[in-house]
Amino acid sequence: MLTAFFLFFRKDNVSVEKADAWNLRGHLVRSDVFFPGWDEGGRQLPNLGRDRLLFYIEDAKGRLKPLTHSVFVAGYRKLAARAGLDPAAFSGHSFRRGGGTAAFKLQIQDALIQAHGDWASDCYKLYCDMDSAQQLILPSPMATGAAAATRAFEIAA
Repeated sequence: MLTAFFLFFRKDNVSVEKADAWNLRGHLVRSDVFFPGWDEGGRQLPNLGRDRLLFYIEDAKGRLKPLTHSVFVAGYRKLAARAGLDPAAFSGHSFRRGGGTAAFKLQIQDALIQAHGDWASDCYKLYCDMDSAQQLILPSPMATGAAAATRAFEIAA
């Protein structure tokens, strides 16, 4: 979950629509992940090759199956409920929105947020939730500037 948050993952990065619907080009696979300083192959999950999906679950018979969207979102909502949050407020897209909002609140440059989230347009700005304290930041300097301009105009007149 932390990986999905910090990397602004889409649900398609961690899960597939159906267990048999994944492909090497469209989904995150083991060979997409690199940890500097580890051996060339990195640490492998049991029985998984480098061109296999990164995220799996174990079925009732102990077999590894690709993590599907429905299982991923249901598990995520259970965790939200355990944390005392409304599970209906969370979806597979919450990591992108939450990660983007966290970066925005930390005043990370727009271009860096956009690049990190792999957004081709500035639509990511729709995900950056602004709380009331942030919304009140702008009016104060505007009022100060307007007051200074008014004083300057009065002195000049």
